[in-house]
Amino acid sequence: MTEVKQKKEDDLQEEMTADVQRETEERSGNVEPAGVYDSAVNAMKKAYSEAAFKAAAGKFRSISGFRDADALAEECLEKAEICRKDAIYAAAADNRWKRTLSGCKTAVRLYGSIPGWKDADKKQVEAKKAAKIRMIITAVLVSVAVLCAAATVLYFGVYMPGVRYQAAVELYEAGQYKDAARAFRALHGYKDSMERARQCEAIVKDWKYENALTLMEEGRYRTAITEFTLLDGYKESDEKLTECTYLYAAELFRTGKYKEAVLQYMNVNGYLDSKERAAEAYDRYQEADLKTADVEDYILFGMYEQDNVSSNGKEYIEWRVLEKTGDSMLIISVYALDCQKYNEENANVTWETCSLRSWLNGDFLNAAFDPDEQKMIQKTNVTADKNPQFSTAPGNSTEDMVFLLSASEVEAYESLDYARKCQVTEYCIAQGVYKKGTYRLSADDICWWWLRSPGRHSSYAAYTLTNGAVYCNGRSVDSGQGAVRPVLWINPEF
Repeated sequence: MTEVKQKKEDDLQEEMTADVQRETEERSGNVEPAGVYDSAVNAMKKAYSEAAFKAAAGKFRSISGFRDADALAEECLEKAEICRKDAIYAAAADNRWKRTLSGCKTAVRLYGSIPGWKDADKKQVEAKKAAKIRMIITAVLVSVAVLCAAATVLYFGVYMPGVRYQAAVELYEAGQYKDAARAFRALHGYKDSMERARQCEAIVKDWKYENALTLMEEGRYRTAITEFTLLDGYKESDEKLTECTYLYAAELFRTGKYKEAVLQYMNVNGYLDSKERAAEAYDRYQEADLKTADVEDYILFGMYEQDNVSSNGKEYIEWRVLEKTGDSMLIISVYALDCQKYNEENANVTWETCSLRSWLNGDFLNAAFDPDEQKMIQKTNVTADKNPQFSTAPGNSTEDMVFLLSASEVEAYESLDYARKCQVTEYCIAQGVYKKGTYRLSADDICWWWLRSPGRHSSYAAYTLTNGAVYCNGRSVDSGQGAVRPVLWINPEF
């Protein structure tokens, strides 16, 4: 009963610590370029309006000169301008569709504000003609108001749907299929409106599909990839997405962007010779770029099962550089790669004696790195760091190829500040890791991960919470939901 009570108190303490950490992060005004860049990229991906794209552009401009921030800022502004004009065009179409005098006049004004955009000039002329017709119709409606209730029912039940139906037909005939589809659906089954709405929607998708094909043929692969993705399996969009990604990877390889090429080839792992191409790009990357990586950069090193599809082989591991000394660099995995217990049995252990240390320097080391890569990994003197809050015995220092960060090191590495919140791989999830929210490339906090420091008792180990805060109380060493983020020193010059 005492142990159960203790665990409940520990869980409560964990939640309180998480809340305090979250409030601290929200009040903090310290922002590093890498964090702003990641936030800006996320904002750009989610943007769908002029304001959202401009906000993302502002973030990129605040870190001008960092990576490709300037180019992405310009791209955001271009998309913002497209959104602005599209919004005006759509608003004009909506008002034109209303078939009212005020609506037509508003449409005339709106179309006039975007001269040359799509067929706005033509639509403005049509809206002017419609406004004149509306003036006549308005006069008729005034006289209709004096008719009996039966005439009113006839007007609203037959005439108005008919007018709106005809307006939808006009949109269709003018090639405004998206607006026509919306207008037909608004009729809620009047005549064949639903069938015609589906027909318009199919035409819109056909156009988008053909546009994506054109983009791919023109070599604008990144934009084409986005368009094929949005089609969500329409026609052969999934197959074309794979082909386009492969071509994009080849272009990245030709231009010397080997790391990006590896990642794109792995996105279509199993397609044609993508696996072999990825391996070639990876070799070029190790020769040309790995040694030039700096603190906070992301690198590729080794392979490990990550997508939980063993039939397509292992995936290249992404790492974040925490420290660089001469030719050597300290790296930590970007994602939690596996789910392991700190120790197989619930016992008093230290980093020196735990089963997780043996697994990292045995099974994991041999599974993740080939002989040449293992030669680059340096045997490291891993200190027996004490728990910052408790006097639990930490054991003895060790010499390891692969290890975990201590509680003190997590707090000390500023280069880790924006990487404490750890996302997991699909394979890690399949192994039973605790996860919060969605996973992979999500803005949500994901998993907690083990540290090598002892917890408040020798049968507990410290860990990092889902919000990135260090929890010194720790958790029972035989917990089966802990994520593993390996750490190692490498020397690419070896």
